[in-house]
Amino acid sequence: MYLYCFAQAVYPHSKIPPTRFNRQRREVAYVASRGEPPRFIPWEDVIACVSSSMVATPYGTQQNYALMIG
Repeated sequence: MYLYCFAQAVYPHSKIPPTRFNRQRREVAYVASRGEPPRFIPWEDVIACVSSSMVATPYGTQQNYALMIG
């Protein structure tokens, strides 16, 4: 039962391939969905933004971080 629930939770995340950063060629390889050819974008054309926030709750603090790439 646990293995089935674990597989159901992990499967949607494994559909989207990770974004690859190539330092030698100075480009980013992005694949929208599995099976599609990758899109190679030069680093100079990529815009990235990082945001962080901290929320205080009765049980302690919670830190949130977000990386937005466009």
